[in-house]
Amino acid sequence: MARWLVTLEGEIQERGNKAAALQRRWLHEIKEHETEDPRILVRLGMKDLAGANLQDANLQDANLQDANLGYANLEGANLRYANLEGANLRYANLQDADLFGANLQDADLFGANLQGADLIRANLIRANLEGADLQGANLEGANLEGAIIDDGTSSFEENKKNFLTI
Repeated sequence: MARWLVTLEGEIQERGNKAAALQRRWLHEIKEHETEDPRILVRLGMKDLAGANLQDANLQDANLQDANLGYANLEGANLRYANLEGANLRYANLQDADLFGANLQDADLFGANLQGADLIRANLIRANLEGADLQGANLEGANLEGAIIDDGTSSFEENKKNFLTI
């Protein structure tokens, strides 16, 4: 069983609320299909992954539009071409995540850790990057038109020359 699945199962046992019951149903579906692919979570409609540990998960091309991934651990995750439009990624750990070509339009990345993340050609139109840490992130060709950036957005100025639109 994949590490992310074991961690998710443990987190569900700790929640003990209506959302946890729903997540238990999804986990049962995942086990029933004998998959270790976290993308099944998305196909089953699991959009509340707040606080989930999805470290190193393969979510390439996943549709996570409007998903709640606040406080989630997505360190090293493959999110290439993922649709994260309108997603809540507040305080998410996206360190070293691969977000090449990802759609983050209108996403809330307030306080997110994006250190070393690959955001090449990412769509960050109107994304909230207040307080996000972009140290070492690659933003070459990223579209930041209308993005919310403040003095707390770490390493923004050093990456500014690589943006497609600001």
